[in-house]
Amino acid sequence: STQSTGRGDLIKALGALLQKADKFDYIMIETTGLADPAPIVQTFFTVPEIGAKLRIDGIVTLVDAKHVVSKLDEKPSEGIVNEVEQQIAFADIILLNKTDLVTEDELSEVTSRVQEVNKLVDIVPTQRSQIPLNKILNIRAFDLNKITEIEPQLLYKKQHDHSKNDDHKEKADHKEKKLSATHHHATLVTSVGIVVEGECRMNLLNGWMGNLLREKGPDIYRMKGVLAVKDMPKCFVFQAVHMVMDGSPGVLWSPDEKRINKLVFIGKNLDRDELEKGFFSCLVK
Repeated sequence: STQSTGRGDLIKALGALLQKADKFDYIMIETTGLADPAPIVQTFFTVPEIGAKLRIDGIVTLVDAKHVVSKLDEKPSEGIVNEVEQQIAFADIILLNKTDLVTEDELSEVTSRVQEVNKLVDIVPTQRSQIPLNKILNIRAFDLNKITEIEPQLLYKKQHDHSKNDDHKEKADHKEKKLSATHHHATLVTSVGIVVEGECRMNLLNGWMGNLLREKGPDIYRMKGVLAVKDMPKCFVFQAVHMVMDGSPGVLWSPDEKRINKLVFIGKNLDRDELEKGFFSCLVK
């Protein structure tokens, strides 16, 4: 376990550890509760000597079930992100600790508030931080192939659905949102999921993603997706942390398989309509 105080220190520490690579199986990097995980993650993508020998496995975040809601309700200065929201946004796994100190209703609210920020995070309830190591080690959260396993229904949460059958449900959802809005301030950090059938044009996709990361990169904490690209027999999988992106062809589409695109964005001040409009403009008409 190594404690990181900065990216330069981290590169130096990892370089020293790699000289004794036969002595360990796994490196755990512990940061302070207020540290920004992005520079650490980006190190594995942008520093060749590190990325060639080590892979980042995942981000595990410890959350206090008893006090996290009050922390999420703290309103920082205008435009400044609540640090708790930021930590939740980057997480692949959240250890929701001290669950023995909250009621079932409180636990349900905590879970809902966490998912409001990060739709894809795996929430594991714990007491006294007890967790089998196989639940947090070798989770391969950053493996591109794992991205193909994103369940579309996770991305449909809070996504507008204007089908007639769901009119009543949508009205109920709006009523529920209105009620819940009276209990806590609107979060700056949210998740936006997009699921749509069709094929993209690679040139339009490259242009849109390039512009998006240039203009909104600092606000996009995590981005990942599985895309169907015209004339590509395999799906295209990608992920990004701020402006640093990684992508490659994934598995082959089956001949009769529907070409479903799945994207998720986690970040601050995300505009669903703008993101949908941008992605839809890349689809083959």
